[in-house]
Amino acid sequence: LIESMKNAAEAGCSMIYADQGWEDSFGSGRWDSARLGPPGDFVRAAKKAGLVVGLLTGLHTDSDAWPRRFLQKDQDGNILPGDHMGKGHRNGVCPAFKEWQEEKTARLKELANAGMRFLSFAFHDYVAPCHDPEHGHRIPLLSWEHSLAVAAQQRETKRACPGLVIESHDWLATASC
Repeated sequence: LIESMKNAAEAGCSMIYADQGWEDSFGSGRWDSARLGPPGDFVRAAKKAGLVVGLLTGLHTDSDAWPRRFLQKDQDGNILPGDHMGKGHRNGVCPAFKEWQEEKTARLKELANAGMRFLSFAFHDYVAPCHDPEHGHRIPLLSWEHSLAVAAQQRETKRACPGLVIESHDWLATASC
């Protein structure tokens, strides 16, 4: 990938955009240093080639990316899916849980501080209502409240990383209010 950056710049590209393969676990917001090396080294290599680095991150996640207490739960305390396509391989993170908002923002700020310049938020649509009373939201969490919580986390990321350009995908792609 690093060797291809020069070719991309010569072809007229200005950014290397990494889909969620840069994360150590889908939806974690953590750079996979074991595979890709330190994020700052990656950014420096891109800059040397004439590129900036952009990333895609999401809300819903693999089961090992976040502590269980961050995940959405149904009335019986079961973890809710975060996969609106019905494949069942993602867990739904509760965007209204302040502790998750703060940790996700901190993880993304670390990447911005390493030199990432663009961040696309995706895969944060409303799948099912969260019923976890420990999250500090109304029970159940309704779709419009979910959207407000997603927006709050993204605003906090922008506040913490003012130089970061942020794009956000539809928050209610599969929900009805």
